[in-house]
Amino acid sequence: MNLNLPFYVRAIDKDEEYDLPHVLPFKLFEDENGLIRQQANDELNELLKRAYLKGSLFEGSLSNESGNIYFDSFKEFVERHSVKKRRLLEIGCGSGVLLKSVSKNYQKAVGIEPGISEVKESQYEIVSGFYPDDLEEGNFDTIIHFGVLEHIEDTYGFLQSHLLKLAQEGVVIAAVPDCTEFLLEGDISIFFHEHFSYFSETSLEALFLNCGLLPISIQKFRGMLFIAAVRGSEGSLPKKEEHFKEINPIIKAKISNVESKVKEFSESEIAIYPCLRGINYMSLLGLTGVRLIDDSSQLIGRLIPGFSKEIESFRELTENPPRLIIVTSKTYKDQIVKRIQEQDSLRDTRIEIL
Repeated sequence: MNLNLPFYVRAIDKDEEYDLPHVLPFKLFEDENGLIRQQANDELNELLKRAYLKGSLFEGSLSNESGNIYFDSFKEFVERHSVKKRRLLEIGCGSGVLLKSVSKNYQKAVGIEPGISEVKESQYEIVSGFYPDDLEEGNFDTIIHFGVLEHIEDTYGFLQSHLLKLAQEGVVIAAVPDCTEFLLEGDISIFFHEHFSYFSETSLEALFLNCGLLPISIQKFRGMLFIAAVRGSEGSLPKKEEHFKEINPIIKAKISNVESKVKEFSESEIAIYPCLRGINYMSLLGLTGVRLIDDSSQLIGRLIPGFSKEIESFRELTENPPRLIIVTSKTYKDQIVKRIQEQDSLRDTRIEIL
């Protein structure tokens, strides 16, 4: 499956110079273990490296507003599955919010993140660079990462490298988006060039097993999958998932369905809420002048490259009602629809679910 999708890594200010492309080809395939993946290429890798070195943090990081809802649950998951409390490594630690909090339980904690200033505190340190090349040797009792694994091109090599840095009785703990429902529906709203892998519970388990890591716990939480794994034997794979095999026609049908929802409306009459889950469809359909609505203060008033209108708040939406609102969130769909229906000014606005 080949698609031309927005090359979205972050929102920008109105007058900000932006030297990355607005749209880029996106090629999807299924690997030999049933994992749905994006095909990498040299141009994409170079563009992503440039974005990360500028400090790009995809909205959803634990240090961002939209990631806060996951902080306590993932921290609790880490603490519950960490047996020894000597040395901790966090890969992709961002500004160090989680690292700082969890490090209180360890003798030493190290984080690594590209495009960020190095930090050295008594309990933890942050290394500016890419894992594993810029990380010094050392064994860690716990290796953690939140929202990192889906960004890695060589997912298998990345996980296998953990075994070289993991203490004998150590544990690897990770969190990734749960894409199961989206893939079954052919929903392209989850596809971003930053993400190379799209996991279900089964394909995530298969990946870890294939890399010599034995999962001891997998937990679902609000559209995420938390996993904890210890050293295991390679090759003991669960049955490959078959229901993603014919994903291409499902995707085409989904795009056609969205097109049918918007065809009687002009761009200015359509609002996408929350906005990031809708930009792939709107870009493919040539509707880059739609209204973009979000609740995140980190997005409101900013621009998504390739789209002409600044992101609005929900209050602005109610003050200037559109004819159509497309609700794009699966996790918070019911709450969002209820919120819209409670507004008198939006009584005549049609609501469609992505």
